[in-house]
Amino acid sequence: MPQKSLVSTHIFMLPFTFNDTIAKVNTALRSAGWIYKPFMFNEHHENYNEFVYFYDHVREVLYNHQKQIQNKHAPSYYFETPHQRGRFSFKMAGKEGKSYHLNIVGVSLRTFITGVGILAIELENRDYRDERDILAINDFGRRLYPQFLSLKSKDKDGLHDVKGALLPDWVEMQLGDMCERETFAYYTDYTKLEEDATHLPSYINTLLGERFSSRASQKQEKIYIEPIIDDRMFVISLYMNDAYAQKMKHYDASSRTYGYEKSDFWYKFLFLDGTNKTCQSKHLCPKLVKEATYDRWVEWGTLFGITRYSFVALTGSKFGKERLEPHMRTLYFQIFTLLLTYRASLLHFSNRVAKLKIQDNTLKELQQEVRSIYSDYIRFQNNLLFREVTAQEQGIELFNKAYGILGIDKQVKDLDSEIAELHNYIQIVQSEQENQKLNKLNTIAGIFLPTSVISGIAGMNSLPESWNNNLDITLTFAGVSVVVTILLLLYIYKKGE
Repeated sequence: MPQKSLVSTHIFMLPFTFNDTIAKVNTALRSAGWIYKPFMFNEHHENYNEFVYFYDHVREVLYNHQKQIQNKHAPSYYFETPHQRGRFSFKMAGKEGKSYHLNIVGVSLRTFITGVGILAIELENRDYRDERDILAINDFGRRLYPQFLSLKSKDKDGLHDVKGALLPDWVEMQLGDMCERETFAYYTDYTKLEEDATHLPSYINTLLGERFSSRASQKQEKIYIEPIIDDRMFVISLYMNDAYAQKMKHYDASSRTYGYEKSDFWYKFLFLDGTNKTCQSKHLCPKLVKEATYDRWVEWGTLFGITRYSFVALTGSKFGKERLEPHMRTLYFQIFTLLLTYRASLLHFSNRVAKLKIQDNTLKELQQEVRSIYSDYIRFQNNLLFREVTAQEQGIELFNKAYGILGIDKQVKDLDSEIAELHNYIQIVQSEQENQKLNKLNTIAGIFLPTSVISGIAGMNSLPESWNNNLDITLTFAGVSVVVTILLLLYIYKKGE
């Protein structure tokens, strides 16, 4: 039986931070069955095309070599699961809720020196052609945990309303011997929420391995991970539909607008709205669409869109299968891996600054921690934070557009400001402590000043020779000096100094 034609592709990406060294994380991944995959050229030339697309310094981050796993200072490490083919399914809420079954064609994980990991689940859809199905897959398949719990007294488990609006009834992942179904029942027990309110789905926990936990643990063997994009994953999606490609490129000369600018579908595809549009303003919707759309190839029926949660493309079936689909899996996937790493790393640094216990730590401890943060941040800027990754014009434009939409420039400026303020605070505290030490030294010098004066007088050559040679007089001067010093010390003590 011939294979059905490809309709759409979907890559769900989970950026997360971890609280341990990258060496320990990599060891834990390998013990859980993940395989370190060095980059290699193949006979299909796809890897070569991807490799030469990027600048040389960017390749050093994206493409691992065979011995890099032994290098503790490499910027990143790439892993894959032993089984790359499987099934990703979910069911919509309600008795009549529709079930979706998509093919898993790849599962990967890249770890970075900044304490960030990117888990990616690559899916193919060959069964669902309707645009409503594409929207549902992107919106509901990416969910990690409930966005809210119902306040209604009749909804005892708190999941009825959220499953009807944002959350699927269940999500299931089959990969090799693994078969995990997440029903979100964890959230029906409110006693667990205090320990782990953002509990990750069972299939992700199983994928990562038992050494990882989304709950902060006192146990040393547990590696704490935390997702950075709230209750959902980032989505890279390509939809190949000839009819919609024609509609989107239709140009209305009277209003001087393209079809996509007024299209409800394009808005929902862009912003991953599975059912209704989340914006109901006739003024705001076109503005948001314009800002998020990259329409360089609109006359050829190809559109790109970028939001804080998505990178999507719509095109015709022929161009999509022959040209765009491989690029979505390789070139654009790598670009957004970098961009998500920037965003996650900056948030991670900001959290490290925010969690500094300024009042509880000594100045030396604070200096050591700030020095560590600043050292890691400089390394991140030098080795990972690129303002341009390719010489290709379209790649430059897409990268710059995504850079702005994800707010990376603002995050960099904010973090620079936070670190500068922290440095200024340490300088102030250090100056105050040095002034206190100088004041104490001045006080001690003042205490012994009378003694020094008297001793100086006693030792003056100008005094009568009989005084200098008289032991009683010398002892008298010494005694007076001691008494004066004691009186001064008692005075200072009573003053509370």
